[in-house]
Amino acid sequence: MSDGQAKIPPAYRRIVDGWGPPCPVERAKDRFTDLVASAEAGRPVLLCRDGREWAALLPVPAASVPQLTEMAGKDRAEVRVTGFSPALVGAWEPRDLPAARRELPQLVRAAYRRRIAFVLWTDHDPRAIIAPVDVAPGPG
Repeated sequence: MSDGQAKIPPAYRRIVDGWGPPCPVERAKDRFTDLVASAEAGRPVLLCRDGREWAALLPVPAASVPQLTEMAGKDRAEVRVTGFSPALVGAWEPRDLPAARRELPQLVRAAYRRRIAFVLWTDHDPRAIIAPVDVAPGPG
């Protein structure tokens, strides 16, 4: 099954109805700047790898910027992010935007399989989050 024909898991149907179909990771790499801007503007984007591994590109909750800013320069951090249950995210890891674009297939896989959330950065500013779909705050 190709990314463009991703079968929607029943647990994700409501999210797909609210946010739209997933963007295949190879296409997402080409549109990465626009997708991050969409997330920053409050429009989450679903990402899919090989039709089976899903993640969400999400806005950074404004209330969490101070906690996330403490991650700068660290490989991994234990932080509380507004709207995300600490029981459902195994770890938070920072990635600068160019690295995130290059590593996007691996980040989607890690979010899906290992329950890692990635905070995407430019300079010292958190811009967006890649997280497991089921821990993302759902569509309103």
